[in-house]
Amino acid sequence: MKDHVTVTGRSASVLRIQVNEQEMFDETLLEQAAFDPGCLKCRVVCRNPVVLEYDISGLMDIHAFLQEYTFVQREGYGFLEELFESSIRTARGKPLHLDIRTVFCSRYGDQFRFAVLPLKTDAWLLQREEMRDFVEAVRSAFRTSTDYEIPGWLQMAQSSDQFSLPTVIQGLRELERTYHPRRFPFLPPKPREPFRTREEVILPVIEYDALMPPLPIPGSEKPDPGDRWAESGGNPAFTQATQILAPVPEAAACLVDGDSRYELPFETMTVGRGMQADIRVLDDSVSALHARITADQGRFYIQDLRSANGTWLGEKQVRRKMRLRNGMELRLGAHILQFIQ
Repeated sequence: MKDHVTVTGRSASVLRIQVNEQEMFDETLLEQAAFDPGCLKCRVVCRNPVVLEYDISGLMDIHAFLQEYTFVQREGYGFLEELFESSIRTARGKPLHLDIRTVFCSRYGDQFRFAVLPLKTDAWLLQREEMRDFVEAVRSAFRTSTDYEIPGWLQMAQSSDQFSLPTVIQGLRELERTYHPRRFPFLPPKPREPFRTREEVILPVIEYDALMPPLPIPGSEKPDPGDRWAESGGNPAFTQATQILAPVPEAAACLVDGDSRYELPFETMTVGRGMQADIRVLDDSVSALHARITADQGRFYIQDLRSANGTWLGEKQVRRKMRLRNGMELRLGAHILQFIQ
């Protein structure tokens, strides 16, 4: 199935994928994905050839998470079960791009998000090999300081003739019972707590902009993903870190902060000081997640997220969702921005 699409670029907030054969494009799957919380938000930015952009703001790919985090004390079992269960649940009736660099999670290793590929049924009916490759890639990147049995068992499971994600999940549960038997088996088992790291996993900020090629000219051949993207193997982490984000197509509105301009291309975007914010404002008076900006039929609204120092529109404090209008002054704590539409 991956032969029908090409990952052509990546920024800190956008993943770009091109459909290689226009006749295989099925836009109805995007409408279906829009109602699935496990799917990345997606929009069509070019139709000839078909180019899709997925909103990955505030997320990190599974490969990056596994490179940065080492599982301890049975954590790996919970993480893998949730990852594979989410894959099965989200893949019902629609194809996914199953690759550890295009499957995403929060910076706490939960809330998995997948890129739906809007392809006609003929292109994705059988995804068994993609699932097998996905499990093998997860196994290769998986690190643990206690549960060394997991990688070996995953290698055996993905090479089995009876391979499927449900059998992998069931096998993991049996493996855990074998290596970690319950002390009191006669008592009802306690429900497992969902996996989540105690602290968010922080990655170096990556210079993605050099890896994001321009959109193709309508009617042209598929875009050249660029030498640096190809050399990286689809992984931009090889290059030195900066805080430059790749440009996205011109949005309907933006926030202006002195000489800086922050586009608002998506329906929901957060503003704050923390790494998880879509728009980062490096000011001590601004909370980690300070405010949320939403778009609805061309109108933009702001909502305070229980910030420590409050959000203000002009002289009015934002206590509920309030509409933003062109030229309004927006104050987050002591930091002033201007809304332009």
